Amino acid sequence: MSDDGLGQAPGRVDLMPHDPRWARAFETETRRLAKVMPPEAWLHHIGSASVPDLAAKPILDLALVARPEHHAALSVGLERSGYAARGERSGLLFIKTRNGRRTHNLHVYSPDAPELGEQIAFRDRLRADRTLRDAYAALKTDLARRVPRGDYAEAKGPIIRAALGR
Repeated sequence: MSDDGLGQAPGRVDLMPHDPRWARAFETETRRLAKVMPPEAWLHHIGSASVPDLAAKPILDLALVARPEHHAALSVGLERSGYAARGERSGLLFIKTRNGRRTHNLHVYSPDAPELGEQIAFRDRLRADRTLRDAYAALKTDLARRVPRGDYAEAKGPIIRAALGR
């Protein structure tokens, strides 16, 4: 683990208590990425690490919002900044690793992407609703103990859909 509290070993879902360094790591990464982002693009901190008091994998999840015509040039800039392209998964997915551990998931979305709105809405609901946050934390802890990493995200789907009213 690095001094920013980020780093997830491959093949495992290790949750840890929320770490205030994650918000600072997001601010630092925002400044770094500003150098490769088009001027009208913006960045959101998403995922469990963006929610105070919620246990999370020590991975910074980012949503970079840019118009589709900027995606190709942006991809080149992200790769030069240490991100590796991983194809399409809830937007274009890029990851960054340090010492063999994943530290960042970066999703590039178009401004009108429904997945972007859902990411932001779910994050905001978790931040605003302690009961939902605690239920989500309990589910994540249970799933991390008993399901394979590949099934972890899918297994969280029902609570996320319910929170989003779907």
